[in-house]
This record gives sequence, C-alpha cells and structure tokens, in this order.
Amino acid sequence: ALRRVRHPGVCALVATYSERGKLRIAMEYVGGGTLLDVLEAHPRGVPAPRAASLARSLVDAVAGMHGCGVLHRDLKPENVLLATDCTIKLCDLGDATWIDNGAAGRTSYVATRWYRAPELLVRSKAYGAAIDIWAVGCIAFEVLTGEPLFGEKTDASQLGAIQRCLGPLPDNLLGGAGRRAAPADAVEKASLRARLTRLGGEASGWESFLSAALRLKPNTRPKARQLLTHAAIR
Repeated sequence: ALRRVRHPGVCALVATYSERGKLRIAMEYVGGGTLLDVLEAHPRGVPAPRAASLARSLVDAVAGMHGCGVLHRDLKPENVLLATDCTIKLCDLGDATWIDNGAAGRTSYVATRWYRAPELLVRSKAYGAAIDIWAVGCIAFEVLTGEPLFGEKTDASQLGAIQRCLGPLPDNLLGGAGRRAAPADAVEKASLRARLTRLGGEASGWESFLSAALRLKPNTRPKARQLLTHAAIR
C-alpha cells in the first residue's frame, strides 16, 4: 500500500531495507510537528479560518489516498503531520489496506476508539472508505473546539455517546438487538448544533460539514472528493 500511495498530502516512502533480519522503512521527513501539538497549543480550538485550511488539507490528503485505492484506517491527530508551509501530511500507514479487498480476512479492530466509525464499533468487517470520512469529521470537530467529539473509554460507551449526539444507529448496524434511542432531550443537549454554538455565525456551515461526514449510515457519507467542495472548507 505504501508504494502505491503517491500524493503530496501523504508521507512518501523513501526506502525499505533489511537490518539484522528486520524490515526497516524510511519515510519522508516532516518537521512541523503533529496536529496533536496544534490542539495542545489551542485548548479551546483553532481559529475558524485556520481550522478550515487544516480540514481542507486533511480531506484532500484522504481523497488522495482513496484515489490510490487505499484506506488509512487509523486517522487521528497524532497521525497528521504538519509541513513547514502549514499543509498536512498523513503518516503511520501501518493499518492501511486496499479499499477493494472486501470483508474476507479483514479485521474490524482498527482505528483509535475516539475516531472509530460506528460500523467498526459493532465489529462489522463490511466497511470501506466511509470509515476514514467519519474520522475526518471527528478530527475536524476537535480542531474547531479543542475537545474530542466522542471521547469514551469503552466501545459500548462510545456507541452511547454517538447515539446521544446523532440519534439511534440504523438497523443494519445493530439489527435492532440491544439498540435504544437516546431520549429526545439528551440528543438535543449533546447535538452537534448545541456543541458548536460558541462558533457564532460560522456554526451552521460547520454543522453541515460535520453532519455529512458523520452520517450514521456509511453508504450515505460523502466521498472525500465530494467533501472537498463543501463551503465550510472552500
């Protein structure tokens, strides 16, 4: 997968070699730190214009990977490096796989919990590029607000937080077994709109962007190339 991905938003593979019986991989050096460093420097979120620039660069990099037929599968702030010109480069492709591999032999235990799509949390192996789009939405929210969108300690509580914010999961994910819709007042209190209010007039544009990336049905999430045209990040 590493050799196939060639895009300015993804760390380039420089060389591979064997040393003492172990495979070593040399990657492009990127010296601007990580997106996690940016978040730690802005505990209340990055100013909206810069957030839009970072989100656009992130979506463009994901679109580049998907265009090469590769899923990242572990998008999170630590795996987003910043170049000196403030553009981003995705790194750590250790969990990357081919989009067209299908479910056979594919594990559902990928991605870090806070950025893990619902289909992964319910251990579905029938997933695709939409899992990266979900992670993009979670990361964009964190860049905007300085706090994780869903920051739970177990998969079960993570699913609960997702439903409190976005509503009940569709039947095709849980088949109705054990699924409970959160009370309406709980959903309203935890909704994207409620959590974005401090952005003022820019909140509606970002709510639209995040709502698209975080659709509960994977096949309704936009492709990365489609998300690039969203007004919030243009």
